[in-house]
Amino acid sequence: MTKSTKKEKKIKEETIHIFLPPRASTDIDLDLVNLTEFLSKKFNLDTGYGLGGEFGYGVEYENDIFVMHPYCWCDREDKCLWCMMNDPKENKNYKKMKAELKNKFNNYWKEWGGAPTFFYKPTKTGCRWYKWIGRDTEWDKEPTKSEWKKIYKDCIKSIK
Repeated sequence: MTKSTKKEKKIKEETIHIFLPPRASTDIDLDLVNLTEFLSKKFNLDTGYGLGGEFGYGVEYENDIFVMHPYCWCDREDKCLWCMMNDPKENKNYKKMKAELKNKFNNYWKEWGGAPTFFYKPTKTGCRWYKWIGRDTEWDKEPTKSEWKKIYKDCIKSIK
C-alpha cells in the first residue's frame, strides 16, 4: 500500500430529505393537470413551471363550457377578478367587480371575493387553488366522482 492509500478516509454516506409542498394527488387534481397539458399542447399556451410541475398551474382558457385560469400574480387588485382586493375602501371598483363575479360565476365567488381558477358553466360550479393545482383547493360544491367524470368529458369534448 502506498502512503496516499493509507491516508484515504472512508466517505460517510448521509441521507438528505427534501420536503416539498403537496402537488396534484386526487383524481380531480390530476384530471385538471391533464386538461392543462391538453390545452397547452393544442393551443401552445404558456404553463409556467415550478414546484407544481410543467402542467400543474392551469392556463388561461375559456369557452362556452368552462373557464380555466392559473393562480394570478398580476396584482391589479382593482381590475383583475383573480387578484381582487376584497376591501371596498381600498378598491375603487369593488362593487363593479363583485357584481361581475356573481354574473360570470356565482354568488359563492362573489362572497369569497375572487374568481375561480376552474369553473364549469353548465352546473355553475368551480374551484380555486393556491399557486398550483391541488394546493389548498377550495370548491363551491365539490363534484362527486360521477359528476366529475361528466364534467371532465364535457370539457375535453368542448375544446375545438
